[in-house]
Amino acid sequence: MREKWKTPTLLLQAADAPHTESSLTDSMASRSEEDLCCPVCQEVFRDPVILSCSHSFCKDCLKRWWRERPTHECPVCKEISVNDPPLNRALKNLCESFLQERDQRASEAL
Repeated sequence: MREKWKTPTLLLQAADAPHTESSLTDSMASRSEEDLCCPVCQEVFRDPVILSCSHSFCKDCLKRWWRERPTHECPVCKEISVNDPPLNRALKNLCESFLQERDQRASEAL
């Protein structure tokens, strides 16, 4: 007997739930904002840097975090970093685009 392929929950919810375009867009924007937030300050990244463990943080948040601890550890996974982390340019561009779109949506809603 063949197993049925499982459909991802998100697709089922999108297909089965009576979403309006606006509520789906709002839901996606909310999820996008969560993905673009620094784990330290919980705000959209400002000058994001990336550690060797692949976690990203606002540059200033990470500097403050490291000043308060004896080692340069990742605030999420505690992996030690030995070098200054590079700017995460791709994430910076995504955050800037997101903020522009969010501001535009807010001004259109007025």
